[in-house]
Amino acid sequence: MQADLNSAGEKTNHTGTPTPTWQAHVVGLFLIYVVSLAALSSDAHIWQPARLLSPDKNANVAEGLRLYATGDVALSDRLWDTAVIDGRVVNIFPPLVTMVAYVAAWAGFEGLPFTWIALLFVVPLPGVVYALFAVLTRRVTSACLLTLAFVLGTSEFMILQRSLQGGGVYQLNHAVSQLGLAIFLVDYFSRRRWWLGGIGFAIMTASRLTMGVYALPYLWALFRRSDRRANRWCSLAMVVGTVAVLGAFNWARTGSVWDAGYRQIYANRDTASDRLARDGGEALFALRHVPRNLYWMNVGPPDFQTKSGRTRWVLPTESVGIWWTSPILLLLFPEVRRIVRDRDRATMLIAAGVVFGILMCYHTTGWAQRGYNRFSLDFLLVLLALIAPRLELWAARVFAAVCALWSIVYFVWIIE
Repeated sequence: MQADLNSAGEKTNHTGTPTPTWQAHVVGLFLIYVVSLAALSSDAHIWQPARLLSPDKNANVAEGLRLYATGDVALSDRLWDTAVIDGRVVNIFPPLVTMVAYVAAWAGFEGLPFTWIALLFVVPLPGVVYALFAVLTRRVTSACLLTLAFVLGTSEFMILQRSLQGGGVYQLNHAVSQLGLAIFLVDYFSRRRWWLGGIGFAIMTASRLTMGVYALPYLWALFRRSDRRANRWCSLAMVVGTVAVLGAFNWARTGSVWDAGYRQIYANRDTASDRLARDGGEALFALRHVPRNLYWMNVGPPDFQTKSGRTRWVLPTESVGIWWTSPILLLLFPEVRRIVRDRDRATMLIAAGVVFGILMCYHTTGWAQRGYNRFSLDFLLVLLALIAPRLELWAARVFAAVCALWSIVYFVWIIE
């Protein structure tokens, strides 16, 4: 869409405000990187050139190094949340980090360099998220506000810090998936170039399987609106190719393209003392898990304990509800009417709802996650993208700024 001109001859967006210049975007990017990297560096190190994520700390890294050394995905030792299938110890997590670890092994490393984690998956994120919100709001200030609200004011901050601190398999995979999701959403809400959306889809789905749901609104929009047949079929090929890679790893691990081996991780674990093993062993997904997950995702308030006459705020290990930690999401409710009138936004909201429903049926809340909820990241950036156009209203910007400030204080300073 071509920009209009105002009385001063400036290009304007659909709200009548001047379209930001590239210089303004450079300033905005500089500011969010200064703030984001400073906050992340408070309890973690961005640059760790001598440190490696060892294979005994991350099953994906162990698999990547083992695949390079032997040509087989079977692990030499059983790590936490790996499976034993036909006498072979196998990783059950999506394979993107495995492939990166394979490249690291080829380059001569005996683990995955933390510098690679930072440069590939952490440092690019604020810039890509800024690009997403710049597309949606057409305002540098609003894009900066929403970017900081997501990077520092949601569970994403905890995931990024945990990835830089220890590189745990759950945290690192979630961090990688958010970069892919951000790339994917930039393409979805802008020009829909099949290669960009396809790259985002591959990254997010090959690190977090629930993200595959977002292929449905993406392909539907492309086949409905794209004038170029090549775009449609290349996009479909990217999705099918990603699924094929996942199936190939499943086959190498379990002998079945449809079985990732997740059901076997609880085998031989003490179900009497291990609630996860008990619940997961009975049913990985079931409606009986919904009440607990609904509570911890949405309500899950902080706890107060009194000891030696002093009352202090205690953050539950299970989770803290997203409405406490990220109240900016409340803007979704007044925006719903406009969302349902836009088919592209409406289908993306439906997809986020499907992801939410899957998570509610899962046998765990994501424990242990003191004070945050990592599973919320599977849909939270999508909801913020749907909210973003609301910030054309002055009152919404003020409300968003207040909520973002609280969330940043909570995640950066309150959570230990």
